[in-house]
Amino acid sequence: MVHLPGASDHRVLVPAALLAGGSLLMLADLLSRTLIASRQLPVGTITAAVGVRLFLLLRRNRMEPE
Repeated sequence: MVHLPGASDHRVLVPAALLAGGSLLMLADLLSRTLIASRQLPVGTITAAVGVRLFLLLRRNRMEPE
């Protein structure tokens, strides 16, 4: 089982998750506004595209045998 650095200490994990989540949403909003100049994509579309890949990557790393 792969452990993320600092994943056992919630004093580090919670603020890091807050910063990463906020950064992801800001990046998704920026991309949704600038990706197609004539139209604005829904932020959820960009968030889902990035989030699903990240979730599958984390899940795959967790499932690998030691």
